[in-house]
Amino acid sequence: MENDNVEYLRKYGEEMEQFLDIQFEKGVRYTNSAEAYEDFKNYYDKRLKAAGQAGKRVVSEESFS
Repeated sequence: MENDNVEYLRKYGEEMEQFLDIQFEKGVRYTNSAEAYEDFKNYYDKRLKAAGQAGKRVVSEESFS
C-alpha cells in the first residue's frame, strides 16, 4: 500500500546512479567526478527539503539494512 506522506529513497549510491543516468539522458556531461557529485548533492538536498516542506516522512532503504 502506497503512502502519499512518505518520500521513499533508495540507498544513497543508487539515488546518485539514477540521477546521473537521467542527467546523461538529458545530455548533461560533467568534466570531473567532483562536479557530478556537487550537482547530485544539490539535487538530493533540494529533494529532502521539498519532502520536509510537504510534510512527508523520508524513509530510506538504508534504515532497513
